[in-house]
Amino acid sequence: MMRQAALFLLSVLLLVISIPAERTEARQLQLDTAVMENNRFLIPLREVMESLDASVQYEHSTQSIRIIRGSTRVGLNVRSTTAYVNNARFQLDQQPVLIDGRTFVPLRFVSESLGASVGWNQQTREASVSLDGTELLVTEAPLWAGYYEPAASWLGGYLHITQETKDSFYFQAHAAYRHVGSVERRAFIQSYDRSRAVTAPDEYGCSFTLIRNGNNVRLVENSYDCYVWSGVGIDLNHTFTK
Repeated sequence: MMRQAALFLLSVLLLVISIPAERTEARQLQLDTAVMENNRFLIPLREVMESLDASVQYEHSTQSIRIIRGSTRVGLNVRSTTAYVNNARFQLDQQPVLIDGRTFVPLRFVSESLGASVGWNQQTREASVSLDGTELLVTEAPLWAGYYEPAASWLGGYLHITQETKDSFYFQAHAAYRHVGSVERRAFIQSYDRSRAVTAPDEYGCSFTLIRNGNNVRLVENSYDCYVWSGVGIDLNHTFTK
C-alpha cells in the first residue's frame, strides 16, 4: 500500500516537473514619435506608463503630471525641471515637453522612479525597459522620412525621403522654376542628433548635404559641379517643409 502511494506521489511530481513554466513574453512598443532633447530620450507619457501598468493624471491648467504605480507617486511639470518621487525632490536635466498636444517625459528618470531597469543601445538607438516581468523595447521613430514641399511659395517641386535606417535614407528632390532640376540619391546620417546627412560625390563631383530642423529640411549643393550637373540653370539649394 505504501509502495503504491509512493509511486502515485512520484508520478504526480514528475507530471508537475514536465509541465513547462509559463513565460512572460516581452511586449514591444514601437513609438510613432520620439524626441531627443539635450541627449535625453523623451517618450510619450501615457503610452509608455500605461504599458507598465501605471496610471497617469494630467492637470491642464497647471500642466502638472502625476504618475502612480502601487505606492510610488511621481510628480512632474511641463514648466519645470523639478520632479518629485513620493516625498523626495529631484532636478532633471530635461523637463517634460508638449508636442502636438502630447506630453513627452524623460524615459530613464520616470521608468527608474517606478522601479524599472532601463538600458540604452546607442548603435540601434533603442531603449529597453523591464519591470515586474514586463519588457518594453522603445524604438526611436524615423526622423527624416516623409513628403516635403518647397518652403518658398514661388518654387514648385518636392522632396521625398524614404527607406530610412539609423544610418542613411534615400531621397528624391525636384525643384521647378521656369526649368526643372532634380536629384535622387542615398544620404548618410552624420551628426549625433541625426540632424545632418551627406551624399557621396558622384562621377561629376557633385554631392549634397541635407540639414534637418524640425519639419524643415534644407538641401545644399556642396559644389558648383552640382549646378552644372543639373543642366538646366536652376540650383537645388532650397528648404522643404513637411
